[in-house]
Amino acid sequence: MSRFRFLKTAVSLVLLAGSAVSLCGERILFVGNSFTFKPKRFGIARVESLNGRHNGGVPELFSALAREAGHDPEVSMLAEGAATLAQHVAYWPKSAQRSWDVVILQEQSVGPMVLNGDEEPRRTFRESVAVLQQRVTAENPEVQIWMFETWARPNMVMKGVVADLESMQAELAASYRAVAHQFGLAGVVPVGEAFVATVEQGWADNPATEVEEGPLAMWDEHAYHQSAAGGYLAALLFVGRIYDLDPREIPADNRASRAVHLSDKEAAQLAEVAWQQLQQHAGEAETLATK
Repeated sequence: MSRFRFLKTAVSLVLLAGSAVSLCGERILFVGNSFTFKPKRFGIARVESLNGRHNGGVPELFSALAREAGHDPEVSMLAEGAATLAQHVAYWPKSAQRSWDVVILQEQSVGPMVLNGDEEPRRTFRESVAVLQQRVTAENPEVQIWMFETWARPNMVMKGVVADLESMQAELAASYRAVAHQFGLAGVVPVGEAFVATVEQGWADNPATEVEEGPLAMWDEHAYHQSAAGGYLAALLFVGRIYDLDPREIPADNRASRAVHLSDKEAAQLAEVAWQQLQQHAGEAETLATK
């Protein structure tokens, strides 16, 4: 081997080694409740549970899809059933006191809303985001904080608590975006709006109506939590937003899509919806990034 070829090969190996270290150093934390840790643990990727309580769900699907896209994040989760962000403020374990590169915050399903004139949950939501922002930026000032915009609940429509999915989703989306703008966060990942979009485009069914809008189910059998397909769509959105990539470029036949029993056509349909939502809200992230 010539001296030039040897040096070129050596430089390439150094660059690859540096890239691998960088990828392994992506420390991503999901903070939330059952809207984060459901539908279940699939056994397709490793997720560290910081409270030893829950694993799998959206973070595991995200981790598997990120690897399909050529990334290798270290994914952790701090989640408890029905937990609010205020409860996470009250209990922030030592295991969470580390330098994160990305933190994703998910509030309890109706926390960002005003129901029956009660504004206290939404005020507490904003105060909790402020405290958590201070905590994670103290460990790493460059951390990206994303809000996990949750979905409108068909069961609340069925009970007459809200008028329809669209109005509930609009209130949730507005509240999450207001918080992101108020505190200059990285942005909002529009999971809930993507759920509604699958219904509007005829890919999925709205359980709160008598007609079947589409064959896929974004919500579980209780019309409340995410289904496996809903978790997959959420994970696609997080991969697309965090890594600034087109989720349609991820092969439809992948470990995550197989784990949730999606056909290639269904996986491609959800990737298309994810891409549309990311494009629709791309300007929001760019605006916040310039703050």
